[in-house]
Amino acid sequence: MIKIIFSLVILSMSLFSAELKTQKSMLYTFNESELNEAVNEKLPYEIDYMYVFNIKLLSSHVKFTTNDRLKSEIDSNVSMYLGDSKTSFEAKVTLSSGVEYFASRESLYLKKPKIESIIVKDIDKKYTNMASSAISRALLSYYEDHPVYTLNAQDKKEIGYTINDVAIKNREFVVSL
Repeated sequence: MIKIIFSLVILSMSLFSAELKTQKSMLYTFNESELNEAVNEKLPYEIDYMYVFNIKLLSSHVKFTTNDRLKSEIDSNVSMYLGDSKTSFEAKVTLSSGVEYFASRESLYLKKPKIESIIVKDIDKKYTNMASSAISRALLSYYEDHPVYTLNAQDKKEIGYTINDVAIKNREFVVSL
């Protein structure tokens, strides 16, 4: 989801790049409403994990928390192997995290991601804990090692600037150029 947010931030910045070239210090800020609108325009979005787990993100609601983290409530369809068969079910995942940009890698990572809750539906109750645990482990493991967005050549060309930092400050997503 952050990948979608960051790609939309890049697009927005490129639209204003001519105006920005006259300024020395540049900050872009995006509020909850702007992020939610942009994210939900790009959904559904599908993620495969280790050939065992598939999650299709259907809708999302992003909120900024008081401690400069974001919280995202994501409605999804999940397919995974439980026992001997592949099972599909609905899940609502609430994930919170900060964000961290590494200029040397030109990549945005989740900072200290935490699964706040997982609610699964349409699944045999005996698999509820196993499914929730698998979703949590898979997402946290994935986000520890993988960026949620890496700038590509087109992004750099459209922006025309180097991104110095990305943060969540005062309940806004802030990009500093």
